[in-house]
Amino acid sequence: MRTLLVGTLMLFATSAHAQTTITPSQTRLIGCFGEAFTLVEHVWRIAPKHLAQLTEQARNSLLAFVKEGLEALKVDSLRTFQGNPTLASGCRDALVFYNSMAQNDIPRMMDYYLKQENFDKLKKTMEAKGSNRTKEDVDQYNKAVKEINSSVNSFNQLNQDLNKRRQEVVQNWENSEKTFRDELIPYYK
Repeated sequence: MRTLLVGTLMLFATSAHAQTTITPSQTRLIGCFGEAFTLVEHVWRIAPKHLAQLTEQARNSLLAFVKEGLEALKVDSLRTFQGNPTLASGCRDALVFYNSMAQNDIPRMMDYYLKQENFDKLKKTMEAKGSNRTKEDVDQYNKAVKEINSSVNSFNQLNQDLNKRRQEVVQNWENSEKTFRDELIPYYK
């Protein structure tokens, strides 16, 4: 995934070399793309620690940077470089993926983490009661077990889907980057 950010910077470094300066639009896009990438990593790192507030803040920031990045890609100077739109297209695909993930998938992940946290609290309560458990306590615990088992299956499926989609986005970016280099950077023997 680091190649996503490096490739974007390469696009604008190449553009900057040809234009001698980086335009404000390019600077804005580099910032948005870099922030979006960093925030995705941040969300993955903090979500398992049950920090719902921080995860929500990171998700909202991600949405803002994605929106800004997609707006920046609409500027004529960022659509293509010397008639080659491959990097802009790869960047757009990554930002669209991040947007989808932030809007749809992160809330589902947080739902699982909250259910897991509640289950862990209930489990500790049950263990603390020892042999003084009532039938209602046992029924509530059994219901929570069924719910967490269902949530685990959904969460695992979501992670598999996200990993697959993320892998496709990275592969698309790497292909875009290779196509860009192959067309615009000469090879010397």
